[in-house]
Amino acid sequence: MKYIYFFIKSFKSQFAYRKSVLLKFMGTGLELFVMINLWTALLHTGTETEITLQDMLFFVIVNMLVGEMSHVNMLLNWNPRFVMALY
Repeated sequence: MKYIYFFIKSFKSQFAYRKSVLLKFMGTGLELFVMINLWTALLHTGTETEITLQDMLFFVIVNMLVGEMSHVNMLLNWNPRFVMALY
């Protein structure tokens, strides 16, 4: 729950810079697109594996979410003025 609160506050503060938010969303979308296509190509090479495409896509999405949450947490710990603005 704490991460959702910080995410919403971070999003609101970044929304003042609309181009930055738009570029961040586009970058995340591009990263997701590349990762999906990369894993699709790698898993359809014909090698036998127990890992399915659905498993890898789930891993990629969870990995991106955890990365974003830890990135927000690092920013909160790094910039005291930002932490004070949340309260």
